[in-house]
Amino acid sequence: MNHQEKLDLFFDAIKDQLEPGVIIESSRTQGSGKAFRTFINGRMSMEIPEALNSWDPLPGQDFKLTNVVSEIVREFPRETLVHFTISKENGFRYQAADAELLLRLIVSETKAGPNQDKKEEVLVKFSFDEEEDELNLDIVTKIEDESGPREFDFASADREMQCLYSALDKKLETLYVYVSKDETILKSIPEIPGLTTLYTPPAEDLTLDVSKLEDIYAFMESGSEAKANKAIEALNSNPNFKAKAEKRYLNLIKNRIGDNAGLESFAQAALTKKEINKLESDHFDKNHISLSYFDKRESEMAVAFIGALVMNHLDIADFQKKAEACTAMIDLGNLYSSATKAVKKGMLEEAKTYPDGWFSSLSVKFANHYVTKVLFENTSFWLENSPQLKAFVFYLNLNHLGGVYLDVFQSQVKTLTEFFWFLPTTPKSSWGETDLAIPKSTLKFPREASYRINDDGKWQALKSHE
Repeated sequence: MNHQEKLDLFFDAIKDQLEPGVIIESSRTQGSGKAFRTFINGRMSMEIPEALNSWDPLPGQDFKLTNVVSEIVREFPRETLVHFTISKENGFRYQAADAELLLRLIVSETKAGPNQDKKEEVLVKFSFDEEEDELNLDIVTKIEDESGPREFDFASADREMQCLYSALDKKLETLYVYVSKDETILKSIPEIPGLTTLYTPPAEDLTLDVSKLEDIYAFMESGSEAKANKAIEALNSNPNFKAKAEKRYLNLIKNRIGDNAGLESFAQAALTKKEINKLESDHFDKNHISLSYFDKRESEMAVAFIGALVMNHLDIADFQKKAEACTAMIDLGNLYSSATKAVKKGMLEEAKTYPDGWFSSLSVKFANHYVTKVLFENTSFWLENSPQLKAFVFYLNLNHLGGVYLDVFQSQVKTLTEFFWFLPTTPKSSWGETDLAIPKSTLKFPREASYRINDDGKWQALKSHE
């Protein structure tokens, strides 16, 4: 029995439970999907036959609907969204969603919800990372309802948007969606003939007082490429301001773009709204850093930014040279203590200029963050040994001279760099379902680090010079 025959058999068993004129639907991709549901006057409803979302087979049938649906989805390319529908009039059908259907689903998902009087605006910029073979969505969602205006860095239809990008041969650059009770607007770059109109970014006021460094920084951190470029023009005309801006931003730019990048690459290197929210979140709060479920791109972002904050006020190569020249722990401890004081002081001092911007706000947060634990769970941290990674490891004891606990579980960690051994107290670490990745020491004198394999493992001492 093929897949369609099984769907037909399932339909025959439940068709008497279906309401005339009601279409029940579900959209699936490999690895993700939405339950069967219907929409009534734009509102999602789960008042459908229970069998559609059951994990059990129907009486008298030797197959599970969930398995049939999964098998069908696996027959399509990974980036394809498969749309299932069932209705009294047309039976049980499925199809690969094309651009037209995907846009309809995007509108339905955006409109869905109990509040039908809301206005929602979604702007998505698509970029594909060839090296990581990964699509990135920069999303700004604005909702206005009785609770007032709100802004988010995600969209309810982000999965459908990813599939739309693939359905359009990866040529989609921007998608704009606006929905309200009475209106739906779809725009894109490029235009999708017959489905969207061409999106034109709104005109921006580029009036800038070039005599005020704070105003220049405000343009830099606005999230607008046009404003950032205007600010860079102003900096290029003022060597004093340019030197200060390079002191503030250049390490971040180089960490994210490359050693040859300059201020002209700031718009490309600047944190997105989503990345800012990630750094402001409780992933970096309550005495811990949690990199749990970070993909490689997110790990790189966190290391690049925190590393840059340190590198702005510490020559990493010089610090390493001095650390490796130490002949006793007391000398290393004094060196580290002096360096952390200079770094923290520098971070807080820099934050006084344009304190309302994300760079200053995050500088203050991380200058005062007291870290006792770093969590790696299902984390992709396969990062090369680099100055920014060394600076990130250095940062862990900025406000806490006691041992930092590293909890590594089902994660990919390539190296913690030789700076692991430069910390005033060597980190204590637990490694579960992953490879032990404690680096070799480059110090002249011996140290020990405690570790265990799995949470129930015995604590062991690793001696650096054995």
